[in-house]
Amino acid sequence: MTRYFLYFAAVLPALATAATAEVKCTGEGDATPAVAEIHPEYSLGQPRTIEVNDQGTIRSVSYAKVGRHAVFEGDIIIGNADQLAFAEQLGPVSIYAQNMTLSPFGYVARSVLSGAQKWPGGIVPFEMESEVPSADTIRNAMQAWSNATQVRFVQRTAQNSAQYPNYVAFIKGSNTMACLSYGIGMMRGRQTVELVQGCEFGQIVHEIGHVLGLDHEQNREDRGKFVRVDQQNIIQGYAYAFAQRPSFFKDANTYDFDSIMHYEPNAFSCNGKPTIVALAPMPPNVHFGQRTHISKGDAAVIAALYK
Repeated sequence: MTRYFLYFAAVLPALATAATAEVKCTGEGDATPAVAEIHPEYSLGQPRTIEVNDQGTIRSVSYAKVGRHAVFEGDIIIGNADQLAFAEQLGPVSIYAQNMTLSPFGYVARSVLSGAQKWPGGIVPFEMESEVPSADTIRNAMQAWSNATQVRFVQRTAQNSAQYPNYVAFIKGSNTMACLSYGIGMMRGRQTVELVQGCEFGQIVHEIGHVLGLDHEQNREDRGKFVRVDQQNIIQGYAYAFAQRPSFFKDANTYDFDSIMHYEPNAFSCNGKPTIVALAPMPPNVHFGQRTHISKGDAAVIAALYK
């Protein structure tokens, strides 16, 4: 089932008309670039890596520079890309340092490396920017989670703002090619979900899944029993998006192909060929990478998290 620790939201099946881009495949070295079909929600950019100090352990965190954002696993914002590039010159960045310049990077990195923080009482306060696309669809996506789980969403107002210092703001995205969320689970203060035209119901449900604390399904530690990742078909520089979580992260329940947090078979494909291949026939009516519904597995993990 879905793993709930960690970081940034799945790459989602076709938001809008897919664009084409010249990219290299991981297995091609310096070969002639292939023309790949890139879905808008797979926010491609300049691959980068930063070394972080996680309580004395040095870890590498890979991301893509997408506009001003540093984006992890396609749809999870971890900070400002330029700030991280500057910090990298000074050596490993302590994710526990009270460094306001890099804030909230350290807090977000902790959600990636050490586990998502839960929303107290399963109550998620939210605000909605007036210019955000599809406000009704956002409300429908929140309602879908409330219908499937015990999580509740409360609109944050001037009257109750002191009661809810930590909240999620749905805003108009700055990147026209991506649906993005900030971190995994509850962050500190204001955290955003950035949406653009083309971020439809399923994509928004997926991003809210990150807000609640869900990670991408195919990054589970036990995924090798269920799927094979074909590295040669991955866009060069993006293999990190398929990295398995280390053993100190906890996989919740069983592997869930039906999860709305699962990548689609061609996620980050450089050539249209599958990057994720199931090792056994799919259960009836299950197509992994779906963005139509919250699976029973997704609901069960959230129920366990917020019991």
